[in-house]
Amino acid sequence: MKNKLLVIAIGLFSLILTGVAVSYAQQEGASVDRSAAARGRHCVAQAYQIPEGMDEADLTAEAPAADTAAPAATCFRSFAEALQAATGATSGIAPNITPADVTDELLTSLTASAVPTDAASAAGPAAPAATRVIGIHYTGSSYTGSTHTWVVGNSLGCTTGYSYTYPNLGGTWLNDVISSYRAYGGCAATYHFQHAYFLGPVLRCNWCSTFDALDNRVSSIKWYRTPPHY
Repeated sequence: MKNKLLVIAIGLFSLILTGVAVSYAQQEGASVDRSAAARGRHCVAQAYQIPEGMDEADLTAEAPAADTAAPAATCFRSFAEALQAATGATSGIAPNITPADVTDELLTSLTASAVPTDAASAAGPAAPAATRVIGIHYTGSSYTGSTHTWVVGNSLGCTTGYSYTYPNLGGTWLNDVISSYRAYGGCAATYHFQHAYFLGPVLRCNWCSTFDALDNRVSSIKWYRTPPHY
């Protein structure tokens, strides 16, 4: 009798674990189908600023260490919410705004309308007091699908020669799902690499409706004002 009860208990426990695993997988989405999980997402994350004077060899050598401090993306149900988080704006964003409506002029005006972070936090998602949007990636071609808005922790972007990077998209929802891109904030030379840490084929893409051979195959990124040597 005890053995039968033990078998029944083990069976029930297994069913519970299976149910939990299925529920978790459905919630996470990425563990089952990352592209499906990406649909309907509008996320914001901060890129790393490349220290002045660091050359390409040093940057590549430092990338794995910097990757351990990767800032997590914050995701929203609507693009309007993501744009508010990226700019800190408390007004000027229509609820039905689309990525196609975004221009550098709009971003400048939204950032200028931002209030200090502690005050803005009471009204909703807020960015740091000084931020600049430097680019928006899309999971679909021709600037469609889910979006990932990149910001930096200053108001200058690439306009004064600052450069930025995200050395490893692996482990993030954006890895191998990028299909189009628009650059902002003076980052006229944005480089997309097939592999993490700037390895493999590279595509310079500033306003690109498709990534051609690197479609859904980008794992690291660099942003510049003027092109380096590649």
